[in-house]
Amino acid sequence: MGKNSQMKIKRKNNTSSVIVSNQNIFTAIKDRINAKNLGATVIVPHCCNNNDVFSGLFAEKVVSEYPIVESNFHMYSQTSALGKTQFVPVETNKEYGHRIFFANMICQDRLNHKRKSRSLNYAALCFCMSSVKYHVKELLISDNEITKVEIHAPKFGVGNAGGDWRIIHQLIEDSWQGINTFIYNR
Repeated sequence: MGKNSQMKIKRKNNTSSVIVSNQNIFTAIKDRINAKNLGATVIVPHCCNNNDVFSGLFAEKVVSEYPIVESNFHMYSQTSALGKTQFVPVETNKEYGHRIFFANMICQDRLNHKRKSRSLNYAALCFCMSSVKYHVKELLISDNEITKVEIHAPKFGVGNAGGDWRIIHQLIEDSWQGINTFIYNR
């Protein structure tokens, strides 16, 4: 696949709304909110821990683009538990009304990480993903104009979190069915 290639994931009888992309996620989400008719409001969910540490390769990139996401995470994570999700608005296209929200999904149990091979808690991840779906529906209802809402996410839950992408991918298909979802490899 080429640098900007995308691939649809096939389901049993139909094509999923999950698209895997090799584009840069930050470029892609800015393109989505800045497009008039083809634009959309974007939610960017990613995994966070319950130990008030905003770390990892994706987190570093988030901090360089949108430092408010980390600041809000630190305020929220001190009182939040596994399975909670914080939505942080970071950018609005004033002309078209499309917005970018980051969803800090608290689903990594750093406190128990020493005792197990993965810090990702799948049950907490499911709760967080349900919150993201609910937030998408709220945005669709609250907007008086017809708006598209999409999920654009890094390949979350793997790497330091230790999750199995095959399981996470199935959770994405089940939890966010019917929502255009883009997963970025970088």
